[in-house]
Amino acid sequence: MKRKFAIFGCFLVGLLMIVLLPSLAFAGGSQSAAEDGTDGEPIDFVYIDSQEVVIGTTEYVVVSFNEKIDSAYALTLLVEREGDGKILEFTSTKVVDDAALFELSFDDESTGVYSLISVCFQDGSNAERTIALDSDENHGSFVVKPAGSGPDLRDSGIETNVYGLDDNGSIINKDGLGDATPISPLSLNSSNRTGDFVIVLDAGHGGSDPGAVGNGIKESDINLKIARYCKEELEKYYGVKVIMTRDSDTRVGLEDRSAIARDAGADFFISFHINSGGGTGAEVWIPAVNDSWHSSFHEIGDAIGNDILSKLSALGLNNRGTKFDYYTLNGGRYYPDGSPADSLSVIRNCRLYGIPAILVEHGFIDRASDANILKDDNKLASMGKADAEAIASYFGLSKEQRPVVEASWMRNGEIDLTWSAVDGAERYAVALKTESGYHTYTYDCTETSYTVTGLENGEDYQFLVQAYVDGHWTSFSDRDIFSCTLIPMPEARVESTGDGTVTLSWGAVDGAEAYAVAEYVGGRYVTYTLDCRDTTYTVSDLANGYEHSFLVQAKVGGRWSSFGPANLVKATPEGAMRPSVSAEPADRSVALTWDPVPGAERYAVAVREGSGWRTFTYDCRGTSYTATGLSNGTEYEFLVQALCMGRWSSFGEGDVVKVKTPGTKIMGSSDASIEQMTALFYASGHEYPADIYSPRGASTIEDFCQIVYEESAAEGVKAEVLFSQAMVETGWLQFGGSVRAEQCNFGGLGAVSNSVAGASFPNVRIGLRAQVQHLKAYASNDPLNNPCVDPRFQFVKRDIAPTVEDLNGRWAVPGTGYGQSITSLVERMLNL
Repeated sequence: MKRKFAIFGCFLVGLLMIVLLPSLAFAGGSQSAAEDGTDGEPIDFVYIDSQEVVIGTTEYVVVSFNEKIDSAYALTLLVEREGDGKILEFTSTKVVDDAALFELSFDDESTGVYSLISVCFQDGSNAERTIALDSDENHGSFVVKPAGSGPDLRDSGIETNVYGLDDNGSIINKDGLGDATPISPLSLNSSNRTGDFVIVLDAGHGGSDPGAVGNGIKESDINLKIARYCKEELEKYYGVKVIMTRDSDTRVGLEDRSAIARDAGADFFISFHINSGGGTGAEVWIPAVNDSWHSSFHEIGDAIGNDILSKLSALGLNNRGTKFDYYTLNGGRYYPDGSPADSLSVIRNCRLYGIPAILVEHGFIDRASDANILKDDNKLASMGKADAEAIASYFGLSKEQRPVVEASWMRNGEIDLTWSAVDGAERYAVALKTESGYHTYTYDCTETSYTVTGLENGEDYQFLVQAYVDGHWTSFSDRDIFSCTLIPMPEARVESTGDGTVTLSWGAVDGAEAYAVAEYVGGRYVTYTLDCRDTTYTVSDLANGYEHSFLVQAKVGGRWSSFGPANLVKATPEGAMRPSVSAEPADRSVALTWDPVPGAERYAVAVREGSGWRTFTYDCRGTSYTATGLSNGTEYEFLVQALCMGRWSSFGEGDVVKVKTPGTKIMGSSDASIEQMTALFYASGHEYPADIYSPRGASTIEDFCQIVYEESAAEGVKAEVLFSQAMVETGWLQFGGSVRAEQCNFGGLGAVSNSVAGASFPNVRIGLRAQVQHLKAYASNDPLNNPCVDPRFQFVKRDIAPTVEDLNGRWAVPGTGYGQSITSLVERMLNL
């Protein structure tokens, strides 16, 4: 079971009365065998009151468990701030039965985005338990903002169950917000009808859960048939969207059924079931009597339920009436205001989300007379139609096409109304609803728009549009009344004013207290300010070369102006789109820096390798990066790209920066010790040729390294360079080429081909001294400190190769990679 996180906009009353949160439960009696129980998870539900909380106010978190917890012990909740990992600990302020309330407050240093980490409590055996709340798929978070800041339109990053709709209006479970349809622009100044009336049809049971079985039929199959017939009838009504929680023989969890309704913005929910247990007839379970938490839902359910039962009675089913019950197990459960909760899960959870819901039992599967009706597809079609007609009647749905009205623009004292065209309409009437009736502006509008004038800013208005079709005006219900508040929409302009910068300006709105400026990005609004007191605003750090869309809203009388796509203004800032990179080489590394690219989300850094690129990072958030693990004395080509508006910047050869790392110096004090040289030799796995070098002054590898160290120091050459070169040239003193071990020629001096043996020296020390002097000839102009024993010293152009890498093509021909093979051993040695 995925742990659920609920996020609500406000937590108005009863916080000290512990919150009821959705659980898997079912009341007794003669109801059908609806799904019940939990799957063993310790956490039932987590409630986060606000997506955003301001310093000085309180965030409320409720954790509901699937077992009773000891109220004598306080619980501990841990939250972690993103970025620096700051952990805050909070103690529960109220514990009742299986739920705990935490009241979170924050100081001025605690702004940021927080995630729930874990909750610690004592179970029934007094054992301390810690439950993680931050797994990859179970995550709840909220934003703590500075005092004085207002609500933010940007995405908060809070995760919850997400469902989408397929082409047939059926539910598709979507994994995460990233797969969900982008949020469309929504008005902050709401109206009561700007879209479809959404009805969710829930065919109970399914899949591995057949429900009740009897008289040769299965409940889950009958439920689905009735739901499909109901859907067929409801879709004959205009402005209705029907969503099925399942449209095949699959199992859907109880909580998921109500979550589907919540995420679809449902206006009504009906669950289809068949009863069992020895009775006969139909009954409808409705929301219980409740004086505070959505009290009207009881009346809604009772009215629709009785209408359904009246129609089902005509089909031969006994009328068992409407029924309701409260959840009383384990001490009961409660809604956020402390009022008792409904027993049935789908009714309870839908009511929690503000959706009226009913559950219809269409007869008893184990009563032969009822089962005979349920076996008749014509009767099932009549049942589905009866359910649909009762819903349509109560909510004033109509099979007659009606105009759907919205406000396309608001100016000082004026509202532009637009509406959907009605097929066959000859003209339209536009009226204002008043306390005494309707004031008609026109009966003869032949367009699908009309401007109402003479209004007052900040006032609420209700409008009705009717179509004249086939000699009569279309009927209407309360759903057809369009309500809005006249808050003029600023008529904004925008222009590019610099590198990554645009400036917006607009005419003043009468009575405006403040203006909000936001950018529309990827289906969401990112707010720059909610408190602009001027009529201009400059937005900077935008991605150059891309079109940006902006919205300006006015706040009048505490309310924000409505808006839609037509209110967006667009501009394309000009300036740098690619990083201009500088490189500073260092020992086996290169430090890259660049000027920030306006609007860049992050940067990628890569190095050319052959005909392609090797990337160091795709996620550099600053304007510098140090590439390490490089070879000294080597030329590299680097590229930095910026990610702007979801795209990486293009590049050409002019964007590639070339740099050569410094080589490994031959001259200088030694960095390696005798022990490190010895350890490197042993690590090679080769055997030291003691029989050859004992009579020549070096009985052991330790003796050999001691001589290396002394002779290097005598001429100012690094011992690690001399030793590593000797190992490369001799194959770890194993030789095997034209030079023999007995020659004590450890640098291949004079061995100009495979057939030339080269120079010979009387002992190890003189051989190493000659090699040191040859290195010094290449790397320095300084005179020798010992008498010259290098037979080829005079052939070297002095100081032509100060680094090991410079020996490529000089000491060894052609010598590609020769110096690097030596420095590789040097690096290994220094790391021992």
